[in-house]
Amino acid sequence: MAKNLLIVTYYFPPMGGVGVQRVLKLIKYLPRYGYNPVILTVAGATHNVMDSSLSELSYLKGVPIYRIGGERLMSYLNSRQKKGGVGLMGNLFAIKQLRFMDIYSAWWRDLLPEAQDICEKENIDIIYSTSPPHSVHIFAKKIKEMTGLKWVMELRDSMTEWPLRKPGLITSIQSFVESCYEPRLYESADGIIFVTKYQRKHAVQRCPQLVEKQTEVVLNGYDEDEMRCSESQKVTDVFRIVYTGSLQDFDISVFCDALVCFSESKANKNVDIELCIVGDINSEAQAHLDRIGITINVVLTGVVSHSEALDYQQKAHCLLLIQTTNYKQRGSEILTGKVFEYIGAKRPILAVIKKGELRNLIIDNDIGIVSDPFDIEGICKAIEWCYRVSIGREVEPSYRVSHDKKFTRLYQAEKTAKFMDIVGGGG
Repeated sequence: MAKNLLIVTYYFPPMGGVGVQRVLKLIKYLPRYGYNPVILTVAGATHNVMDSSLSELSYLKGVPIYRIGGERLMSYLNSRQKKGGVGLMGNLFAIKQLRFMDIYSAWWRDLLPEAQDICEKENIDIIYSTSPPHSVHIFAKKIKEMTGLKWVMELRDSMTEWPLRKPGLITSIQSFVESCYEPRLYESADGIIFVTKYQRKHAVQRCPQLVEKQTEVVLNGYDEDEMRCSESQKVTDVFRIVYTGSLQDFDISVFCDALVCFSESKANKNVDIELCIVGDINSEAQAHLDRIGITINVVLTGVVSHSEALDYQQKAHCLLLIQTTNYKQRGSEILTGKVFEYIGAKRPILAVIKKGELRNLIIDNDIGIVSDPFDIEGICKAIEWCYRVSIGREVEPSYRVSHDKKFTRLYQAEKTAKFMDIVGGGG
């Protein structure tokens, strides 16, 4: 008999970006394994990436979606984006929310009674909360305490040591508060899902009691349905390198130097090169791209819909992957959804990353080439390799990545369902 699953998530369409895809694919595929999703999310969402097309996905029709709360949070976020900033009251509001880990806690604290009513109305059998923001787990913990239901928490990003978190007073306070909440949340949860082995390993080091809990690692993945057309996609005679996603936090200066080095070498002087950046960039990245634009055709699309981003990936000769080397230096341990979309696109991955779980994934599965982010010569050689295996109108078949089922969203949904069966006593 199918079970009703309450998914508590902040990021949900019309918000866009790769981070939304994990939840969407759970909604799409979990019913095949006996779980009917019911969504509890914020109303009046605002995010730096919006994609209204995701709200029209066919598999969302018929799924109960409750959009409630968040008015004060939206007011604060909108003020923060304005020229004058949030002012004194806005800063006091933000500091107040940090008691509950992050500013997003302002969303759910007003709607706990409604959450209990939703559980009764929809006959919920199990709670599933997914972060970031991590404060959603406090919300889910309170729903569990009110209803007595089993609760699985999923961490798409690590608590306390997220590598893209910029140093500062507020973030230091937030990390401290998270470190206080983290063991209490693990203690209360009936099961915990991590997205990488590294993430689980370091969570256990911080909270040794985790060894006594039900835990699982469920990677991100790609949706085979979205990759059906990749076999027939043609690429141009121009050697096209494509990057999809935000470049807001990444330093591309060394890669740009290496790309110029490749283009100016005697053997490649007649090679037409196109670097296509699909997503938002910061002013520093813009300056580097302007600099190399004299010799290389740089295409900046800005933010596009998810389906358009996939289309760009499948028309590439190779796919550029750059991970942060800033802040806590752990960008190479992040296995984002984009990595698996790259795998699904069946194009060689040009990875400019340090040693870590991500580098191992690419090497062990023979899905591209890797180079240290500060090694101009090494990156230049990696670009050369991608060009040689990709020369012609199509990527050479011998360098296409096979559709390994362990990287698909369907497989990950099945793994998630089996874990919830164990946690809920159904398996």
